[in-house]
Amino acid sequence: MRFVATAIFSMGLAITGCPEECVDADGDGFAASEQYCYYRPYLEPGDCDDADAELNPLDRDGDRYSSCDGDCDDLDDEVHPEADDLACDAIDSDCDGADPEMFAVEHRLPEPGSDDVHPRPQISLELDGRVTHLQATAEIVGDDGTLVVLDGVTGGGRVTFPPVDPPLEPMTDYEVTVRVGCLPEQSWTFTTGVIGTAVDDDAIAGDFLLDLGTSNSHMPGHTGLVESMLSGSFLALNLEGADDEGGEVQAFSAVLLPDGYEYRQDLCIPTSTWGGEVPGPAEWTNPHLWADGFPLWSTIDYGSGDLLLQTEPTTAAATVTPDGDAVTQVWIETVVDTRPLWPLFGDVADEWEACTLLTSLGLECETCPDGEPACATTTLLLEDAPRISVEGTHPDTGEPLDTLIEVDEDDVQRWMDLGICPSN
Repeated sequence: MRFVATAIFSMGLAITGCPEECVDADGDGFAASEQYCYYRPYLEPGDCDDADAELNPLDRDGDRYSSCDGDCDDLDDEVHPEADDLACDAIDSDCDGADPEMFAVEHRLPEPGSDDVHPRPQISLELDGRVTHLQATAEIVGDDGTLVVLDGVTGGGRVTFPPVDPPLEPMTDYEVTVRVGCLPEQSWTFTTGVIGTAVDDDAIAGDFLLDLGTSNSHMPGHTGLVESMLSGSFLALNLEGADDEGGEVQAFSAVLLPDGYEYRQDLCIPTSTWGGEVPGPAEWTNPHLWADGFPLWSTIDYGSGDLLLQTEPTTAAATVTPDGDAVTQVWIETVVDTRPLWPLFGDVADEWEACTLLTSLGLECETCPDGEPACATTTLLLEDAPRISVEGTHPDTGEPLDTLIEVDEDDVQRWMDLGICPSN
């Protein structure tokens, strides 16, 4: 009888296609078999350890990794073997057995031991791990005992600090120490040069191009959203009468002409002016510029056209090189009002949905200057903005533009009504 029963059971396995290893020793609903087991109880295949119910092919959190694939927390979709492991958060996100307490340093600015460094140096640190969530500070100590402390902006694996203000002493040795969260501090030395000496006032005057598409831009979350939208966007700084007493600065949108070598002023975008008698304030210590509190207009490319975007308040810093051929270490920090961008993301009914969207993108939803939410801070850094010649024609007279003209919102609206400027 035992032989007959065994034969009948074996025939049943053959008929139903169930392999003999259809056994669930640990009771997790999976068998070590590579085939489905259709007889009762129904078992799925692929159990990598049939002696441990915690190890099976089930992906509970939908991150495409199961405990058999090395997922050490299958209830958290941000924890799996390919996840970015954030330092200092007490979570082993990549399941390597430890939360990282250090990242390799890939690049430092100024480079260790470098000399002839700008007296308003751009301090930055690049690491091989994401540090967006961490606070960063930099201390700069001179051999005369002076101390400068800066707060940094983190994005991806980079930490960037605003240009030093006031400028460091020229021809002086300095040690910089950068601290990022719980990571080991990084210290190195550099020596300033003489680029901070005064520039001839006439050399400062003129237009300088800011190619925003090639800038180092940073937003909380480092989504790449700003970088992609700023591709092909140009701003220009027009500097006039700049000396230690003051001066006037205008920021305007520039458009690359078809020949690819010259630029014209985009008269369909208002000009931002500060310095002189225009509220700002703007501070000059030739050749250094620092301005705060002014609005800034630009266009962004969102794939199907250009969108006019106003940001405020804006802080800008720049330094003119001794030969007057460029402004360098251009730092722009501004608050972006995301409300004009809502149509790009489908149905965004109100500020709450917009903030939810920003949060999902890894951005921090902030209060706008008018008290409404859905704004986000971004910073741009350009190491060099070369001198350019801006050309164009006046939309009313058709006459060539020999000098920059100031355009306000009323001008743009009037030219829109005349069909000169696009209505969008």
